Amino acid sequence: MDFITQFENTLEHTISLKRLSEAKQLLAAYPSTGQPYSVRLFSMINDLRRIEYPFVFPLQKHAYRLVLFRTGNFILDYILEQFSAFFEYIGCELLLFDPTDYSASSKALFSFAQGGIDAAFFFNNVGLLQTFSDGSNLWETLHIPCYDFLVDHPMYYADSLDNAPADTTLLCADKTHTNYALRFYPRLKHAIFMPTGGCNPLANANSGTSRNAENPKIPWQERPMDVLFIGSFKYHPHYEKYPLEKHITKHLQIHTQHTFEQAVELYATEPSSNDHISDSELKLIIEQHRFLETNVTALYRKAIIKDILDAGITIHVYGEGWTQTGLTDYENFILHAPVSFEEGIKLMSQAKILLNHMAWFKHGSSERIFNAMAQGAVCVTDSSKYLDTILKHQENCCIYSLNNLETNPVSQKIISLLSDPETAAKIAEKGKKTASQHTWQNHLHFVTKQMPI
Repeated sequence: MDFITQFENTLEHTISLKRLSEAKQLLAAYPSTGQPYSVRLFSMINDLRRIEYPFVFPLQKHAYRLVLFRTGNFILDYILEQFSAFFEYIGCELLLFDPTDYSASSKALFSFAQGGIDAAFFFNNVGLLQTFSDGSNLWETLHIPCYDFLVDHPMYYADSLDNAPADTTLLCADKTHTNYALRFYPRLKHAIFMPTGGCNPLANANSGTSRNAENPKIPWQERPMDVLFIGSFKYHPHYEKYPLEKHITKHLQIHTQHTFEQAVELYATEPSSNDHISDSELKLIIEQHRFLETNVTALYRKAIIKDILDAGITIHVYGEGWTQTGLTDYENFILHAPVSFEEGIKLMSQAKILLNHMAWFKHGSSERIFNAMAQGAVCVTDSSKYLDTILKHQENCCIYSLNNLETNPVSQKIISLLSDPETAAKIAEKGKKTASQHTWQNHLHFVTKQMPI
C-alpha cells in the first residue's frame, strides 16, 4: 500500500471516530510530506469541516470557506457581488472562480480546497457541472454542497438541473419556481425562494468599486427624463404557427395570473384528452415550448409601450430587439443601446418614472423595482403575490394590472404622475424608504435563515 493511500485510510478512520483534533493534526502535517492532494483527500477535508463547522443557517459571523463562480454576464456578476459582500460581512473566506482565466482559477481553487470548502455558489448554473477527466462532477466528488441561484424559470435550464450534483439547493427568484423545480428535477435536494433585491451598500464598501455608489440627488421635478425603460424585446416568431402555442397564448392573455406551466398542464390534461400524462411527459412538453413564455411577456411589453407612445409620452428605451416591433417609427420612442448595470442605475437617478415590466413572474420580483425606488424615481410596475405584500399603489409606487390594460391603461397612470409632481415626489420619497428595506443584504439575511444544512 502506497503512502498516500495509507494516509487517507488513517485519516478516514480517524474522522469516522470523530477524533477531530487528531484528524486536524494529521492534515496539518500533510504538506510537509511533499505529496500531492488527491480527490479523496480533498473530500475528507470537507467532511471534517462539516463535522467541526457545519454550514448551518441562520449563519452567524464565522470564517466559512465559500466558492462563488463568476459567469461573465454583467447582471449575474452584479448579483454575485451582492452575495460576496454579504458573506464577507459575516466573516466568510471567499474564492471567486473566474472562468475567463480558467487555468489560474483552477489552481487557486485547489489551493483554496486544501483548507476545506463549506459550500459553492453558482448563478444560472454556470460552473455547476464542472467535471473531472473521468466525467464525475467536481463538487459532488469533493462533497461540497452547492447553492444555485436562478434569475429565470428553471424550465430554461433542464440540461443542468437534470444532472445537478446530488447536494444541490436551488435558489429561485419566484416562489412558484421552487414548486416546479422540486416536482420536475428530483436530483435537487432543496429549492428555496430567494427574491431579488436592490443595491447592497455593503457591496460598494467591500469591493471598492463605484457600482453601488449613490448618484447625485436630483429633485423629482427637475429630472431630465420623464419615462425610462431598461429592457429588451425578445420574440420567437416561429412559434406563431403551432396550435398549442396559439392556445397557450390566448389562455395566458385571459388568465394573466396563471404561470406558463399551469397553462400548459391545463391544455395537456383537458377533458378532451383520454390519455393520462405523466410528469416526465408534461416536463418535456413544457421544455419544448418554453420560449412561448418569453413571447407572451414580449407581447405585453410591446402593448404597454405602444399605449404610452400613443398617448404622446416620450419614453427612453435602453435595450435590444426593439427595431422588430415597429415602435421605432414613433418620434417619441427614443431608442438607446443596452447599458451596463452601473449606467442603468445612473439613468434611474435622472428619470422621473421608471417603467418596469417583469418577466412572467407571478410570485417574485425584479431588482429594477427596488433600484429605481432607491434612486428616487417613481416605479410604475406590474405586481405579483410577493410584491403585493410590499408595494402600495399611489403610496410607494404605481401599480398596473395586465388584466385591464385597455380599460385602465398605463399611459393614464403616467400622465397622472407627470401632471401632479407634488404627489409624485411624495410617492418617490416613500419608495426610497421601501427600497432601503429590500436590498440584497436584507434579503440574504432573511433567506439564509431558511437554507438547509
